[in-house]
Amino acid sequence: MLRPATMIIPKFLNDGITPTPDVHLTELARKLVALSGGLTLTEGMGMWVSPEGDEFCEENYIFTFAVPHDSVSSYVTVSEIAQWAAEVFDQQAIYIDTPVRGVEFISRASVEAGAAEAGAAEVQAA
Repeated sequence: MLRPATMIIPKFLNDGITPTPDVHLTELARKLVALSGGLTLTEGMGMWVSPEGDEFCEENYIFTFAVPHDSVSSYVTVSEIAQWAAEVFDQQAIYIDTPVRGVEFISRASVEAGAAEAGAAEVQAA
């Protein structure tokens, strides 16, 4: 069974000035289509508070796509794509929402830890 997943990419790099490169947005879309067979791209606004208490409001690209609801491997793939996105879009973290783990903020180094936790949860559920 497929369930919706979401990845949110800010329209500007972490400096808040440089627009997100179109070439990387196209590459991201291709990666997500290869995983899921299709996607919907919309735009939105988001607000968040940094660990230091600073408030940010930013424009975003919202990618919605379908993944198997119980697949750790699809979670790992989405997480790896988000980690790649954090690097190429120069972001502290990328928002994802997957059926396996729900909402997470994937940083450049968080994929390995999340995969191990998701795998342990899948084993317990079996």
